[in-house]
Amino acid sequence: AALQFTSTLLSDLGKRANGMIAFVPSHGGALVSGLLRGAANTCPRNQMKQLANVLYMLFEGSPKDQVATWLQTSLSASDFPGSGADGWLHDQEKLAFCQLCMANLPREKFEVLVRYFFDVCRKEGRRESLVEMMSSSNGG
Repeated sequence: AALQFTSTLLSDLGKRANGMIAFVPSHGGALVSGLLRGAANTCPRNQMKQLANVLYMLFEGSPKDQVATWLQTSLSASDFPGSGADGWLHDQEKLAFCQLCMANLPREKFEVLVRYFFDVCRKEGRRESLVEMMSSSNGG
C-alpha cells in the first residue's frame, strides 16, 4: 500500500512541476532509503517493477548530484541489508548500482538493474550480473 501511495504521489506531483520541486529535495533521501531497504529485504517480488518505477521517477526528476548523495548515504549505512563486517553485499556491487542509476538508462533497463541489485542483496542473484551490466552499458 505504501509503495502504491508513493507511486501515485510522485506521478501526481510530476504533473505539477512546482509540487515535485518542493517535495523531492525535502523528502527524497528518506524515500530512497526506505525504498532501497524495502527492496533489499521485504518488498514482495511482484512489486519490484513498481518499486523500480518509483525510483526511476525520483531519479529522473532530481539533480544528479542529489541522486548520488541519496544513493551513497542509503547504501553506505552499516545496517543496510547485506552490509556489515560479515555481509555478502560488497562495495563493488553498491558502486556498480550507483553508477548505473546515474547512467540515464531507459526505464526497462533500469527495471532489470533494480531486480539484479536486489537479487544480490537478498542472496538470490549473482554479483557478476551487476558488473556485466556495468560493462555492457559502458560499451565494453
